Amino acid sequence: MHSDHPEVHHHPNKNTALKLEGVVGKIIAVVAVVMIGAFVWALSTGSGTPSWMR
Repeated sequence: MHSDHPEVHHHPNKNTALKLEGVVGKIIAVVAVVMIGAFVWALSTGSGTPSWMR
């Protein structure tokens, strides 16, 4: 028997590393935003004098 439809090649399952490849950029961006926020918070709430000198 012959089918009128061409043979469909199924894509192999993606490797775990390839699945995470698109997520890595987003994770780096989130970490950068959190670090910038912590830096701004530390600058706005901190004083120039260490606590042991007060």
